[in-house]
Amino acid sequence: MPGSAHRRLCRGSVFCAFLLLVGCGSVGEPLPPLLNIPGKVADLHVSQTADEAELRWTWPLLTTEGSTLRDLEKFEVFALDIPSDAPAPPLDAFEQLAKPVVIVEGTALPEAGAGAPVLAEADLTDRLGKRTAFAVRGVSSRGKTGPWSDFVIREVLRPAPTPAAPEAVSVAAGVELTWPASEGAARYVVERRLADEDDFQPLATSEEPHYTDASAPMDTAIAYRVRAEVGDGDATVDSNPSPQTSVLREDRFPPPVPTGLRAVAADNAVELIWSAVDAPDLAGYEVERNGQPATHELLEAPAFHDESPVPGAVNQYRVRSVDAKGNKSALSEPVSVNALP
Repeated sequence: MPGSAHRRLCRGSVFCAFLLLVGCGSVGEPLPPLLNIPGKVADLHVSQTADEAELRWTWPLLTTEGSTLRDLEKFEVFALDIPSDAPAPPLDAFEQLAKPVVIVEGTALPEAGAGAPVLAEADLTDRLGKRTAFAVRGVSSRGKTGPWSDFVIREVLRPAPTPAAPEAVSVAAGVELTWPASEGAARYVVERRLADEDDFQPLATSEEPHYTDASAPMDTAIAYRVRAEVGDGDATVDSNPSPQTSVLREDRFPPPVPTGLRAVAADNAVELIWSAVDAPDLAGYEVERNGQPATHELLEAPAFHDESPVPGAVNQYRVRSVDAKGNKSALSEPVSVNALP
């Protein structure tokens, strides 16, 4: 073999041996497969309405190993009734004694997946008047259960009876609502839905079984319903809503009657002034002289110069206010003046 070829072969053999040594050095122990156990739910919230619990939490982003959570089949919510003066139960006791109250799986799971809010409802009929600890955990498709969330402990209150439908009457001050009192209710939550709204919205809280909605808009169909509330502070529970009542809020209400009318005779005329009426939809004023219209158009200002009094006779004047809908007030107290000839 020629010398140059022999040298190239040797150099190639040495390089190959080096690569083998380096490659052999990189081989280590095989990594264990990921368990893909769902991570802990960090923000379980439990609220009560009537005899149902509303539960909210966020779908964990990670597994217990810190990798992205991609395998989750369902969430399990369990509950355990505990004595009124007892601390949170130990995990092992909760694991053995707690019962499932709701399973969120299949189409009930949010399509958004990890990081999405999860909502569920649970029946509390058998827990009314008891103190209950709730917790939630995720379960993978392989049956791997994640750790329990921190406990949420609630006093499950007995709700007040559902109120009857309120009576609604449109008056000048707004819509007056009245309803029979519910036994045990501490207060009432009034809810309203306007014609262009999809659902009822909380309007006000009243300690008595009546309320006047002064903000009710005119010329609008409005629906009302009421919930009875028990408890105080953060520990309050609303009843189911009453049947709804609807009312058409129409402007059929006249503006206030003018006051302070005064008259002063002048040469072939009478000067009238009165106190301005406070009404947001006031359109103007009408004046009557001796029981007949003295004006043909509405007066914008609370004053009138009458150039047509009956000369040399006593003339009696009265004033009324008119709103934008054409509603007219009653006539004011009369004032009399002897017109100069």
